[in-house]
Amino acid sequence: MTSSTPWSEYLAKHLEKQGMLPMHLADAVGLNRGGMSQWRKGVVPEGPERIRAVAQTLETSIFEALVATGHITHDEWMAERQARPLADYSDEELLTELLRRRSSK
Repeated sequence: MTSSTPWSEYLAKHLEKQGMLPMHLADAVGLNRGGMSQWRKGVVPEGPERIRAVAQTLETSIFEALVATGHITHDEWMAERQARPLADYSDEELLTELLRRRSSK
């Protein structure tokens, strides 16, 4: 019996969205069929390379895949999405942050 985990749900959702069979994903990312069976039961892949390959093959965000595997939290993903590029900060904001960090040492 397959238990539902964030990873197994991620796979099911995106395989269906892409109209892809699990064995085709397994072939695309260099995983044997037994490994795919384990993934569908909720076993999380080791290593970022395999997770990245899955995300690319399923045409999803690497961050969504990392959340599904538990490598990062949803809050961490949202923080990344909302982060401002350094070029968007004023000189005063940058200096204030540098001084804050320096004084906290």
